[in-house]
Amino acid sequence: MRESGLVRASLLLVGCLLLAWPARLAAQQNLEAVLTRMDQAAADFRSAQADFSWDQYQKVVDETDVQKGTIYFRRQGEKLQMAADITEPDRKSLLFADSKLQLYQPKIDQVTVYDTGKNKADVESFLVLGFGGRGHELARTFDLKLLGAETVQGVST
Repeated sequence: MRESGLVRASLLLVGCLLLAWPARLAAQQNLEAVLTRMDQAAADFRSAQADFSWDQYQKVVDETDVQKGTIYFRRQGEKLQMAADITEPDRKSLLFADSKLQLYQPKIDQVTVYDTGKNKADVESFLVLGFGGRGHELARTFDLKLLGAETVQGVST
């Protein structure tokens, strides 16, 4: 009697796994389709511009720093360039091009240059997140999961 219940439970478990397997496979195929579409869109990406508000919270001192401005992205061939004009609270300009990040602070008339060197790929993957990045490149760096479609301003996204 006990073995019969164990066999039924095992068969039920195997049946559930077999039923769930196509759904998991479909989700992987859908994610693959999304990544492929991102790759196709990235090939045509040339430039983007957006206003931003960046809130940085420091828990240790319970302080929030808000910076506002406009950010720009441009791809020329395989080269990616990013610039940001920060207008609040203090004016600053940021430029990423040719593996260098340059920060200009007009208040003190100073340019600080950071060479990304061997970290160039990491910096670029962060910068292009959502702006011309190829989907399969994101999959190399991030753990991606397709959570489903969502409607944003009347558009299925």
